[in-house]
Amino acid sequence: MNFRKLILIAAAFASVTISCKKDEDSESKPYIQGSMDVTGLPEFVAPHQKCTMKVKGAIHPEGKEIGYCWKVSPVMSKYDTTRYENGLNKKGEPSDGSFTYTFKDSLATYTIYCYAFATGYSSNTTTTYTTVVKTGKDGSITGIEYPASNFTAIGTQIWTVANASKGEGGSFRNAEVMAEIFGRYYNYEQAKAACESLGTEWKLPTKEDWDVLESYTKEHADLGKTVAAALMGPASFNGTLMWEYWPTVGKITNGTGFSAIPVGYANLATGSYSGTYEYAAFWTSTEVEDDSNMAYYKYLICDQPDLYEGKADKNSFGASVRCIMK
Repeated sequence: MNFRKLILIAAAFASVTISCKKDEDSESKPYIQGSMDVTGLPEFVAPHQKCTMKVKGAIHPEGKEIGYCWKVSPVMSKYDTTRYENGLNKKGEPSDGSFTYTFKDSLATYTIYCYAFATGYSSNTTTTYTTVVKTGKDGSITGIEYPASNFTAIGTQIWTVANASKGEGGSFRNAEVMAEIFGRYYNYEQAKAACESLGTEWKLPTKEDWDVLESYTKEHADLGKTVAAALMGPASFNGTLMWEYWPTVGKITNGTGFSAIPVGYANLATGSYSGTYEYAAFWTSTEVEDDSNMAYYKYLICDQPDLYEGKADKNSFGASVRCIMK
């Protein structure tokens, strides 16, 4: 399932009732102008995280003060008026229209409404979203039992079993709280450094190391119907299954204990993230022979049975990292 779809589904159930002022909107009144945008709200937040949100972009046609109302759904039943038209909040104190809210510990997507109003004008509104996430056991990722040691033996090899999250590298949708949940997205040099940071006995696996893992999985059919089924972990994120079932893959068994999750990949040059719920991509240390700017990576895809190989730019491509013992 597309990650953005999850947010839109959650938003579909949110109330849109506006109750800040009794005499606000009328089809005969002109509208407050501008395209409103909320700042100060990350796309993902931790339980009990406090966020101070502001809105920009609303324009009074006569240059007068604008009042703002806020609501966090589904936890607030009424709007909170944070700024009146005289520049004072409801306590009579000077206000810039910002709104501070401490999110609960429920792992869910919340809808935040901001409503700009002024006497004699119809309102201008904007809607944004944030998702509360949690790290560790009983957190956002469920369905996988990670060993306390964070590594497991697969045949003659020993692999780490959670995506690396330390050091440099991007975090999903640039939300730092997601680094320890999805792992970081590293470029090639950052990927090597992430494994080296574990100690001298660890390294970023070569293309051949991955080939050995794939061959072992194929030779042991009891691990899973396909290579992908044996490597994929049956994980859920905030209660939503990450790998969807495909007959071409078969029942996901995670028979190897590798616990791959589909967190996609990144373009680190643009800060964009793609392929969530579809791909698990991992760097190898093997460079492309005829292009010093490229290196190989391995990937799983939700509807295909095997482990596949690609080439990517060392600097801009962001992939997950698993390390192997030398």
